[in-house]
Amino acid sequence: MSMAHRLAEQRAWIIAGAGTGVLAGLSFVAFKVVMALLLGGSALLPVRNIGAMALGEQSLLPGYSLALVVAVGMLVHSLLAGMYGAAFGFVVGIASVLRGSRLALLAAAAGMGFLLWIVNLYIFAPLLFPWFTENNAAVEITARIIFFGLPIGLLLLRRVSPDSIPTSIAGGEAPVTQRRLKSKPASVPSR
Repeated sequence: MSMAHRLAEQRAWIIAGAGTGVLAGLSFVAFKVVMALLLGGSALLPVRNIGAMALGEQSLLPGYSLALVVAVGMLVHSLLAGMYGAAFGFVVGIASVLRGSRLALLAAAAGMGFLLWIVNLYIFAPLLFPWFTENNAAVEITARIIFFGLPIGLLLLRRVSPDSIPTSIAGGEAPVTQRRLKSKPASVPSR
């Protein structure tokens, strides 16, 4: 494989990662909104908290423009989710083990979610965004692993070549959707 082809392939993984990051970010926000409601809070609090990262803590006060905070929150969240996804896409692009095993790819994606939970909530939040330290830890880790990391992994699985992934762990028959036709299918007779 030429250097130009490898660079193009790497760029494609980064772009795919960014796109899947933004999509997974929507899953993340949806989960956080539902959990905020179930826990008796405001549905917009998760997005407001994110918007306050750019607008400052005063944007969490009741008199601040809700539309502005929500718009900025979604923009900041989409940018961060895309950046995290692009970084994961970069890793997948250089780590052939992740492209060769569905389980490895999904485990790495879940691991990325776990790492984001540690770094964002226990390093950045206390230093820069203290309002995030008040969030429910179980909701936060679930959001990052199940509703962000795993969706990125699942969406990136579409880019992995089916020929490079074993279809069976125990040596049994592959699912119908993954079986290779050994001969041309018979044509249907016309009437």
